Amino acid sequence: WLLLRRLCLGSCVFVLTNLALANDVSVNDLLITKLERVYKNLAPNDQQRTQIGLRLADLLVEKARFEGQKEFETQGMFGEKSEKLRRQAMMIYQDLLPKLETDQKTKVLLQLGYLAELLQNHRTAQEYFTEITKIANQPKIKGEAHLALAENFYRERNFRQAMHHYDNAIVNPIERKGYAYAKKSWCLYHL
Repeated sequence: WLLLRRLCLGSCVFVLTNLALANDVSVNDLLITKLERVYKNLAPNDQQRTQIGLRLADLLVEKARFEGQKEFETQGMFGEKSEKLRRQAMMIYQDLLPKLETDQKTKVLLQLGYLAELLQNHRTAQEYFTEITKIANQPKIKGEAHLALAENFYRERNFRQAMHHYDNAIVNPIERKGYAYAKKSWCLYHL
């Protein structure tokens, strides 16, 4: 019975997730509502809860992005609705962190860092990105974390630290390697 329940639950989540990918806001909202209900009712140590929680947080981030775009178009800045969704996603991610393996944990930490940046919590973002540089096994994620740290230090006008992190980003297989070289050059100019 439990196996059948888990299979049905997994299938429902898969089908609903694919429907949400159609970018239909009402379907996405429906999926978020259903996943929130399931997430809250599962035992904290249930493996399904972790996977459902990750998917729920991802959907909340996507909805926050969509709402943020609408807010930015109308108000010229992000508003309360997108901020609330981002904070809600962060709470779920933080709740799940201790249950994740290192590779999955680094991806979630990267997402938490980006969310903290969007919420103007730069110190918190730095903590997440620094944690990634210490534990990441995947060079691409480690490079992205160094690039994010470099950007943070560059914004603070700490060009020596920024240059250090640009160097570390460049030695990893990041997509924006040319950008990192250019920003490193600006660091040298400012020193």
